[in-house]
Amino acid sequence: MDNDTNKDIICEAIKIAKSVTSQWPGDDFRIIKSSEDTLFYIKDFRRTYGILRGKILRGLKKNHSFPNEAFSDEYMNEIIDQLISEILKLGIEEAELNPFIVDILEKPFQEIIVCLFLEGIELDIENPTIELGNVVLKEMTNEIAENLDEPEKKLLFSTKDYIGKIYSEFKTFSEPKWAIEQAERETSKVLDLISYAIPFIYSDVHKISVGFQGQVLTTSPGSIICYNPEYGVRYWADNLKHSQSNFKINNYNLKIMEDNGIFKIADIIKKPNNQKTHFEHTILLSIHWFRISQIQNDIKNEFLSLIICMEIFLTPHTLEIPITKFISESVGMILRPPENRVSIMTKIKKFYGIRSDIVHGRSTKVDPKDINELRNTLKELIQRMIYFGQFFEKKSDLLESIECYKTSGEMYNPTLRLFKKN
Repeated sequence: MDNDTNKDIICEAIKIAKSVTSQWPGDDFRIIKSSEDTLFYIKDFRRTYGILRGKILRGLKKNHSFPNEAFSDEYMNEIIDQLISEILKLGIEEAELNPFIVDILEKPFQEIIVCLFLEGIELDIENPTIELGNVVLKEMTNEIAENLDEPEKKLLFSTKDYIGKIYSEFKTFSEPKWAIEQAERETSKVLDLISYAIPFIYSDVHKISVGFQGQVLTTSPGSIICYNPEYGVRYWADNLKHSQSNFKINNYNLKIMEDNGIFKIADIIKKPNNQKTHFEHTILLSIHWFRISQIQNDIKNEFLSLIICMEIFLTPHTLEIPITKFISESVGMILRPPENRVSIMTKIKKFYGIRSDIVHGRSTKVDPKDINELRNTLKELIQRMIYFGQFFEKKSDLLESIECYKTSGEMYNPTLRLFKKN
């Protein structure tokens, strides 16, 4: 912040400092310390702190771009507490004569860098760094680790233990708590993107899963051991999803990702939320459930997660429309020409029979072949929806178009040839 803004903020804080009292002030007060043993009350704190918070945020926004929620009221109130406490310690007269002696506004308002370690990903490119969405995936190096291990950083672990590990780096101008929460959200979106890319590159035999560290395992399991005293250990297991090999980000795989529209998803992720269309939010939500399916240990949950992934796009407007019929016909129209729709519609109806059996407790068995078929169908469906994103603003636009096509054979906008006709 510039000198004039700093001075204005400190002078406003001095006004509040002048009003402190050691007497019980009644309602609407806040307690602060001016020294280790002295407590004071601030009267009318909601109004006075609100004015000062506004001045600080307006001052910060002169040089930084950030959403209002990046700094919570409580975080700002704690900074104001420190500011007033410092004024009281220095003396109000001294602070009035030399406002810039109060120097605590710079440190709490800095760019924050959050590193989240990941599992199941390998960066096999010349420069092990790639930007996806709003984060950058990097490999932890000795140089980065040494910088983070500076004593004043007071980390709870040694970053040297993470050398060679892949992590996401997220930068933001905010308070630390919001930065961590936002880093988790943005990294989760990128993990969704990579998970959606897996079936375009690898067959199911590779059993690849990606996630935050601790969410999936790439090493030998060991929290459950099944053994025989005579013959020794026969089986190791645990309750985490295992990835038998890593998702390699190399030039060959990047080309496959580009050819299949994966980076279009990254472009959607990068947009501010208020600039994404409702349909784009729907695409991201479906891809999220696609990843959720991949980190399930129970095959039934894996299957149901994939069904949810499909329903996010195609659940009809009203309960009066039979959902199985509507979704099976819709998938057929979107993915196949008329002469080839019966086969895929039959498969979708079969999947809904399995869904019903699981939900109502009639069956606990799911054939892995059905999982693979459903996942491949959804891979194709999502790919088609990414293409639809340039035509539809809302999910309701898609559903309306489906209804029009079913009743008249035409789109509500006949200039769009979105469904498979040949």
